[in-house]
Amino acid sequence: MDKAEALKIISDFGKALEAERVRPQKIILFGSYARGAATPCRPPAALYIPVNRSSRQPFEAAMPTSDPAPREALHSRAIDCRGYRRADGLWDIEARMTDSKTYAFSNAYRGESGPG
Repeated sequence: MDKAEALKIISDFGKALEAERVRPQKIILFGSYARGAATPCRPPAALYIPVNRSSRQPFEAAMPTSDPAPREALHSRAIDCRGYRRADGLWDIEARMTDSKTYAFSNAYRGESGPG
């Protein structure tokens, strides 16, 4: 896929958003496709910045959140991904996901687990 094909995909994505009444303020193509150095195994990377169609305000204004209230942390998930270029020119990607809870729980596989 070349840059023109990637731009067409992003244009089609923008039209699909419009059909759902989401009007992007901007869709940004970045990464290797934007630089014209794309490789076949990598999809185009894009970021869109939505705007509410009727008010033209940032999307957050169209989807108000509830008022702040006291809260208690219960669960944390951290994902660490590392990429390595191998001597043979390929890549290895390693990922580690760590969950921790502030309370004890049990499950059928590990039995009782304490906080942490």
